[in-house]
Amino acid sequence: MSKFEIISALVSLIAIVISSVSLVRTRKLAKEQLELERVTAKLSQLQIENLAEEKANKNKL
Repeated sequence: MSKFEIISALVSLIAIVISSVSLVRTRKLAKEQLELERVTAKLSQLQIENLAEEKANKNKL
């Protein structure tokens, strides 16, 4: 192998490593984002229920 082929192979390997690290981090962040969306949806549902209860209590008075 010539010098340039070795350098090209090394650059390719470095690119593969960088891409792999980026993929792992992106997957981890996506998982955390999904969990935050679930929590937000649950909180929104609780707020809607709370508002409905307040409205029902207000109508009783």
